[in-house]
Amino acid sequence: MVIAITVLSLLLACMTIVFAFGLKVIRRMSNEIKYQEDIIDAKNDSLKYYLDSYQDVFDELMKLRISTANKRSPGRPKGSKNKVQKPKFSQKEFDKKYGK
Repeated sequence: MVIAITVLSLLLACMTIVFAFGLKVIRRMSNEIKYQEDIIDAKNDSLKYYLDSYQDVFDELMKLRISTANKRSPGRPKGSKNKVQKPKFSQKEFDKKYGK
């Protein structure tokens, strides 16, 4: 009987130590998880700041692109046609240059 009580006492002591160690490990892991979540939140906040600034720049570029697309392009006028014009033939100049 004394042996059984001693074995049960040792078993209970071992289980108490394991339980205490488990609680300590769980507490340490939960603190580490909270720390990592804080780091992730800080990174997300900083990335949100950069994303907002990039979005503002992108919006300005889109406004500039739209405004330049709506402006009239510097080219030939709308009504002109893309014809090749022949040089006018002058008989007098031909005669001067090459003779009769």
